[in-house]
Amino acid sequence: RIGLLPVRMPFSPDANRHTARWWLMEPQPYRIRLATVDDHDALEAVYTQSAAAHLRPRASDLATLTQDAPKGQLVLETESGLSAVIHSLRIDATDTLSDSNSQTVLARHAPNGKTTLITAVAATPLAQSYGWGTQLYDFMLVYAACVQDVMEIAVVTHCVDYPLHGERTYE
Repeated sequence: RIGLLPVRMPFSPDANRHTARWWLMEPQPYRIRLATVDDHDALEAVYTQSAAAHLRPRASDLATLTQDAPKGQLVLETESGLSAVIHSLRIDATDTLSDSNSQTVLARHAPNGKTTLITAVAATPLAQSYGWGTQLYDFMLVYAACVQDVMEIAVVTHCVDYPLHGERTYE
């Protein structure tokens, strides 16, 4: 089982972002698909391999994302199982994110929000060694840009050393 995904090309402002041409595609040893409720154990396994315990999402948060924002949860699947995951949700505006944290950001979900907020990406060590987490992230950016009514994409991170970086803005 393989996927056919775009060849990584340099950005061109003249390119039509909604058009995929078959001659610009190449086979990959994985496929990207929407996450389902049945994936929860595998998602937890990906996080166990890739993130420190205090940075992993709670099982209840994974269930909430899959139920409330099903089109924003993508997984990268190989023959051996899930190797990477990326989570997103739609929000109304980014100006309220400065007082959010990983425990409260899910409450910002607005099904018809104009902003796609990427909240987490995780990849197993093997997937990291192949760069598949980055490829999944790149795919999510294109996917989110193609969703009707989405006007911007925002990304947040779980940073262990956040206090060391001082005040940062979202711009």
